Amino acid sequence: MKYLVVLAFLITAIVAQVENIFLEKINEIELKDEDGIEVVDFASDFKVINSNNLVLTDKRANQLICFNEFGAIKWVISSKGNGPGDLNRPTSLFLTDNSVIVKNERNNRLDYFDFDGKYKKSKKFSEKQLILISKTYDAIDSEGNYYSTTSGFNKSHLIEKFDQDLFKLKNIGKIETEKIKWFDFSEIEKNIKNNQIPSLIINSCLLATNRDNQLYAIHPMTLKLKKYDINGKKVFSKELKIKNYKKRLRGFFDRSKEIVKHRAISNDYILRDFVIDDEGSIFVLIKDENLILYKYSKEGRLITRYEASVKNVMKVEVHNKKLYVLTSENKIVWFNLKL
Repeated sequence: MKYLVVLAFLITAIVAQVENIFLEKINEIELKDEDGIEVVDFASDFKVINSNNLVLTDKRANQLICFNEFGAIKWVISSKGNGPGDLNRPTSLFLTDNSVIVKNERNNRLDYFDFDGKYKKSKKFSEKQLILISKTYDAIDSEGNYYSTTSGFNKSHLIEKFDQDLFKLKNIGKIETEKIKWFDFSEIEKNIKNNQIPSLIINSCLLATNRDNQLYAIHPMTLKLKKYDINGKKVFSKELKIKNYKKRLRGFFDRSKEIVKHRAISNDYILRDFVIDDEGSIFVLIKDENLILYKYSKEGRLITRYEASVKNVMKVEVHNKKLYVLTSENKIVWFNLKL
C-alpha cells in the first residue's frame, strides 16, 4: 500500500510539473450564409483541407459543407436520399490525400468526394457490419483502410480492419473484459451504482492513425493508450496522465446515476476526442466547460497542457501548427499552437 501511495504521489507531481499554456484565439467563424442565417443545424465532425478550408458534416440537416477561413461557403452537398452522393445522417469525416470520406450512417456506406465537393464513389457496409456502424468509433488510414471498434459485443478482439472495399482484413487487439453476449441494462445500472465502469464503456475506444498508418486507440474513461503497428501487432499500452482524473471519474458516476434512472447510458466520457499531427504528437481533448487539451509524445509521454476560454468544445484538429476546435454551438475557433 505504501508503494501505491508513493506512485500516486509521483504521478501527481509529474502532471503538476508539466508546462501549462493558455492559448489566445486568432480567429473564429460562425457558420452562417451571406445573409447571416445559420446554415448548420448540428455539426458532428470537421476536417481542414487545402491548408485553410474547413469541411464539416451536419448530421441533422444531412449536409457536407466547405468553408474558407473567413467563413464564406465554398461548396455544399445537401441532397438527402439514398442515391449516389446523397446523404442521410452523415456523421464521421475522414481525409486521404485526394478524398473527403463521409460515413453516411443511414445509407450504410462510406461516400467519397474530392476536395471540390464532387462525388466520386461509395462503398457499402456488409450486413454483418450494419449492427455496429452507428455505435462504433472508427478511423481511416492514408491508404483508405477502415478501422472500427467492437466494444466487445460477442467478440473478444477490440478493433476490426477492412480494406478500401470494406472487405475484412484482420482483427486487432483484445478487449479489457470478458466479451459481452447481450445488452444487459440491469448489469450496467448495477455497475454505475457501485461506481464501476461498465464493460461496454471499458471496451469503447477512440481511434486515429498517424502518417505511417500506425493505429492508436484510447479508452475514453480509463485513458489507456494503445499503439498498433501496420500489421496490427501491439507496440505498447500505457495509461495517460491528466490532472484531476479521480475527480472527473466521480463526476461521470454522479451524472450517470441520474441518467440510468431513465434507462439510458451516458456517453459524456472524460475524453472527448483525440488527433495525431504530422509529427506524430498526440493531442487529447478532455471534457470540460472550457477547452483543456493535453499533448503527448508518440510514446505517450505527457508534454504540455493547453487551456483556452472556449466553451463546449466537441472536436479538435491540428494542422500546420494550428489548433482548430468545433463547439456545440457550431462555431469553429483556431489558435496558434505554442509547440
